[in-house]
Amino acid sequence: MTKKCQSCGKAFEASRNDAKYCSDTCKTKHYQQRQKKKAEVEKVQARQDQRDQNIKNQVVKIEQENASIKSQITWSENEISRLENENRKLVFEIKAQEKSRSQIDRIIRADDGHICRNFLDKKPYYDISLSRSLPDPYFLYKKEIDDFKRGKTKRT
Repeated sequence: MTKKCQSCGKAFEASRNDAKYCSDTCKTKHYQQRQKKKAEVEKVQARQDQRDQNIKNQVVKIEQENASIKSQITWSENEISRLENENRKLVFEIKAQEKSRSQIDRIIRADDGHICRNFLDKKPYYDISLSRSLPDPYFLYKKEIDDFKRGKTKRT
């Protein structure tokens, strides 16, 4: 029975039905070629496995960085919320201080008015009833009124 050698491709007369090679040399050569191809495939597979592992490592690293960034964002959001609450408190305190300050200013103005009236009552030549026609007495007698407030009264 004539067959074609799987190694060199020549036709040969086979002594058995399952013969594939024309000689032991072709059989050995074909075996070595198969082993070489197998080694190349394994080498390519090893490189592919290494690439896959590198990609997995990069994915893990990116996921860790994302988790870190998310925790920082959460921290930042919490910090922003805390700062907004503090800001609201400060605004409330400032408004309360402004209200208190305006009340104090009203008291001082009332006190200044009272002092001014007392001062003018003691001035013999200034008639309060004519005050609408005369210049503002506070600015007219500012220095004397300030001295009067401090208790440095001049008796004339």
